[in-house]
Amino acid sequence: MRIECVIDSASIISLCKCGLENHLRLTGWKFVSVKGVFVEVVEDGLAKGELDSLVAKRLFDSGTISLVGQSGKGLSVDDGLVQMAKTRNAVLFTNDVKLSRKGNAEGLAVLGSAGLCLLLLKARKIPVAGFVKGIGLLVERKRLSQGNAEKYLQEVA
Repeated sequence: MRIECVIDSASIISLCKCGLENHLRLTGWKFVSVKGVFVEVVEDGLAKGELDSLVAKRLFDSGTISLVGQSGKGLSVDDGLVQMAKTRNAVLFTNDVKLSRKGNAEGLAVLGSAGLCLLLLKARKIPVAGFVKGIGLLVERKRLSQGNAEKYLQEVA
């Protein structure tokens, strides 16, 4: 059975800013999201001239990330993502601390960009050098704290 992952805007932005968007394809998982995430990452980003939004748009255009609905009537985008992950029995992929806490409180499996890099390393889909580079890029682009990076890097020490 193919793993399904509900992805938020923070994760898409982080991966695109760091040039790690191909990591989504390497998993073989099905990534889904809601229209509100697409609007925030692609439409609003392009309107602001964010080049990373072009990369993100390709993720949607290629089917790497599929839109499967709205956030839910009367729900914020984050609450809609949590509800979607629960309903679909999916992993919640987020780099947002508040959303991660909501997901954990709801009993969801929660994964962030650094965790994705670690999973790919353990699955031998990226080499150690690629893992170290990915963690370094997340820190450099202010997507991961140095303290958390050191915890991940201990996995290969």
